[in-house]
Order: sequence, then C-alpha cells, then structure tokens
Amino acid sequence: MKRFFIVLMLLVAVSALAADPQSTQNNKSNAAGQNEPIETQGVPDISVNQAEIKEYGSEAEKSSDNGLGTQPAINPLMPEINRIQEQAAAQVMDLSSRLDNQTNDAEALELIREIESVKQEAELDILRLQAGAAAARGDQETADQINNAIEEMTTPRPLRPAIERPAPAGARN
Repeated sequence: MKRFFIVLMLLVAVSALAADPQSTQNNKSNAAGQNEPIETQGVPDISVNQAEIKEYGSEAEKSSDNGLGTQPAINPLMPEINRIQEQAAAQVMDLSSRLDNQTNDAEALELIREIESVKQEAELDILRLQAGAAAARGDQETADQINNAIEEMTTPRPLRPAIERPAPAGARN
C-alpha cells in the first residue's frame, strides 16, 4: 500500500512538471541566487514588441467590441435568413400551441402537417435566397446545384404500385 502511494505521488509530480515545463525552464539562478530569465527560441521578447502592441491594440479596440481584432464580415444574406427563420419559428410556435390544446385527432394531424409545411417552406425560401445570391455573384454552378435541390424537394415522388403478396401461412381469413 505504501508503495502505491509513492508511485502515485511520483506520477502526480511528473504530470505536474509535464503540464507546466515553463516553471522549471524559464528561470535560472545566478551566483547571487537571483533568477534570470532564460531566452527561449521562438518566444518573442515582449519588451521589443510593446510599441507594436500599443499601435495595433488601440486599433483592435476600435474595431471590435471584445478587443480581439476585427470581426469577420457578416454574410449579407444573414439578415434575410434570420428574418425567414424567425418568421417560421413564430408560425411553428403558434401552431404548436394550437396542437397542444387539440383533442380531435384529425385536426391534430392537420396541424402537424401544417407545421411540417411551414418548416419546409422556410428551408425552401432560404435555398431560393442562396440560389439568387449565387447567380447574382456569377456562380452559376452553385446556383444550379441549389435549384436542383429545390426541384428535388418540391417534385412529388410517384407512388409505387401496390404489390400483391400472399397471405402469411397460418393467417386467418
């Protein structure tokens, strides 16, 4: 048991050193016992870069709320996509609340189908918007792919003919 704890303590110590190698490598003692920083390859000297940090840091603070730099450009379609999604979500919530209060199974099924239709129509509206934007920027290949997907989603699939099958053995007539 004692040996187990010794091995465990050794493993904890080794893992602590492996997790923070900087604590043992970045300082060395000189003859007076004071710690001096060790120069490490690939680590920039912050004192040399302070002017650059000050120059670009103030610019980053102006361009971003979080001070991390310029934010990526927002897709110009996003406001319209968000509007479509919000409108569909409001319709679905309304239909869902009506469904929760429904006691008639036939009317409940109709509300479920209406919810499905609203969701599918929102998806199609977004795809149409994206296809239009792709065509407007001259990316006809992407526009065609999106339009083909829209066509596939909206084209009804033909019903398969019923297949006559024999009754299972031992079935009652």
